[in-house]
Amino acid sequence: MPFVDFQWFKKNDDDMLIKEICIMENVFKPIHAVFAPSVSVNVLSEKARITNELLTTFHELTWNEGTKEFCMYCISEIFNSKSLYYVLDFVNGEKINTLQKYFPTIRFVNYGKSKENLTPVPSNIKCPYREHGSNCAYKNCLTMFVDYYSYC
Repeated sequence: MPFVDFQWFKKNDDDMLIKEICIMENVFKPIHAVFAPSVSVNVLSEKARITNELLTTFHELTWNEGTKEFCMYCISEIFNSKSLYYVLDFVNGEKINTLQKYFPTIRFVNYGKSKENLTPVPSNIKCPYREHGSNCAYKNCLTMFVDYYSYC
């Protein structure tokens, strides 16, 4: 089963901007990226800037860091259109809604458990980008993978 997770910032008052993404179809070859912003933080609304400052402490990624700009067409080619991707979603479904907006031909489903109900990733496992805490998209994919296959 493939898994996907992402960390985000607010682009404006309503839209989520994917900051970090992990697509894990194979635990040994995850696709992982942290994206540089395509706009300056100065053009964001005050509400979005305040939300993003709070998010920086949550996922420990800053607005300006990243290795490349987000390209939804490039990422779309990574997804297998025949697969169903599990997502650690929020109660309100906001993560799946955001993924569907960016990747409308891909099928996403809520993993059905909250992160608090999953086994945490051991501290010796680090994010491929850089260590940035327990809310890392890579670590979330890994914890879903371990949980899913622990029942096999």
